[in-house]
Amino acid sequence: MSLIYATGCVTPVGLDALQTCAAIRARQSGIEAIVPNAGDPLLAARVPARATLTKSAPRWLAELALRALEPCLRAYSGSPARLAVFIALPEPFRGHAVTLDGSGHGFASQLVKTLGIQLSMHSRVLLDGHASTALALEAADELLARDEIDAALIGGVDSLLGEADRERLRQAGRLHEPGHPFGLIPGEGAAFFLVGRAAGPFREPALASLLAAGHAQEDAHLLTERYSVGAGLQQAIRAALQQAGVDESAVGWRVTDLNGERHRSWESTALLARQYRAWRDGLPCLHVPAHTGDMGCASLALQIVVAAHAMQGGYAPGAGAICESSSEGAL
Repeated sequence: MSLIYATGCVTPVGLDALQTCAAIRARQSGIEAIVPNAGDPLLAARVPARATLTKSAPRWLAELALRALEPCLRAYSGSPARLAVFIALPEPFRGHAVTLDGSGHGFASQLVKTLGIQLSMHSRVLLDGHASTALALEAADELLARDEIDAALIGGVDSLLGEADRERLRQAGRLHEPGHPFGLIPGEGAAFFLVGRAAGPFREPALASLLAAGHAQEDAHLLTERYSVGAGLQQAIRAALQQAGVDESAVGWRVTDLNGERHRSWESTALLARQYRAWRDGLPCLHVPAHTGDMGCASLALQIVVAAHAMQGGYAPGAGAICESSSEGAL
C-alpha cells in the first residue's frame, strides 16, 4: 500500500487539480464543437490556451506536463536520487511528435531538465496507452517495498486533437461525428500524482491510500476485429483486489475511462455483470471522459487524481474506489 501526497493536472475543465475535480463534481463539461482545418464542426475538449502555444505539439505537451508536474514536485522534500519519475506518453504507432523516436526519452529528459531534476535510474517512460499508469504503480510499489526509492511521481500527458489522431480514428469509425454517435470525443491534458510510504519526505499530508494495482492482457482489444467481454479487465481487477487483500464487495464506486465507443461500452457492461456480484444498493460510476473528453495515456492518472480528491474531500460515494482503464492495445 502507498499513499498519495500530491496531485497536479491540466484538463479542459480546469488548469489544476482542484479546479478540475470541482468542475467534475459540479458536472461541468469541457466538450464543445470546434471547426477543424477542413470539414464539419467536431466535438472535442480542448485546454484553453493561446494559439501560439498549441501550434507546436511537443511544446504544447511540455507546457501541459510541466504545469501538472510542478505541484507534485513541490510536495517532495527528499533527495532527487530517491525519486522515481514515471511518464506515460502517446503510443509510437500514433505518429505523435513526442514519440517519433520510438521511446519518448528525449521529450521526458527535457521535461525533467526544465524542472531542475535528473531522471533517477528507476525512472521510466511508458508507451502503453490509457492503462500505462497501472504498470507504473506496480513498479513503484515494488521499489518502495525494497526501499530503493522514497517516492514516485506518476502520470501522463497526451492530446488526441492532432490531425493524425483525428484522421486515424475517423478512418477506423471510432470518432464521434454527425451520423456516428458511437465514437470517442478527443480531449487533451496532463495528470500526475506523488506516491510514497507513511512518514516519508513530504511537505503535505496524504490525500488518500492506494491499496493495489493490477494489469492483464485483453485478447479481444480495440485494435482487433473481435468483441470484448471484459475478460482482461476482469483479470486486472481481480489481481488488484487479491494483492490488496480485500473482497470484491469492498468496492463502493467505480471511476472509468469509458469514452463513448461501442466496443468499450460492451466491455464495461459485460464486466459489470461478471465482476461485481456482491449485493449492493447500487454501484455509483463516474465516467471521467464525459467531462474532459478522451485524454489518452493521461486518463488513468486523472481517474486516480479525481478519486483521491473525492476521498480527501469527503464527497466520495463509497469508501473504496476502483479505477478501470483499457488501452487501445491489449493492456
